[in-house]
Amino acid sequence: MNTSKTTLIIAIASAATAALAQNPPVNDPLLDHLAGKWVMSGMLAGKNTTHELEAKWVIEHHYLQLHEVSRDKDAKGQPQYEANVFIGWNTEEKEYGCVWMDVFGGLSPLSLGAGKPAESQIPILFKNPKSTFHTTFAYNPKDNTWTLNMDEEDNGKFIPFGRMVLKKT
Repeated sequence: MNTSKTTLIIAIASAATAALAQNPPVNDPLLDHLAGKWVMSGMLAGKNTTHELEAKWVIEHHYLQLHEVSRDKDAKGQPQYEANVFIGWNTEEKEYGCVWMDVFGGLSPLSLGAGKPAESQIPILFKNPKSTFHTTFAYNPKDNTWTLNMDEEDNGKFIPFGRMVLKKT
């Protein structure tokens, strides 16, 4: 009887693993343009700032990981801001998925975003019952730069939070 249960558990685990493994690596030329090392500069929360950003494919090319670190330091000499962001592709929903983890901590529904692809843009909406936050990466192929616009939506009105330009280093 124990052998049958063990065999059944192994069979179910194997089937589940096989089902998960069926997603192919992400093939997205737009995300490929974001891979690399960048300097981000512009306005965040009403202040001029500059951040370093490195974007690389991770976990068998399923996610583009963005590691962002501000050049500004806090009283302890540490970066004022740091984040790890993972952007992937949801085949079933045909949309980008995103997890944004940063120094503010407190993983919440607002840390998880999604967005439908747009021409030369990666729009991500982060929602919770209290607010919607729009984050849009827009690629400019003419000069190989990106803009990053972030806006909080309040009753259909957009309140600018960030306007950054990314230039490859």
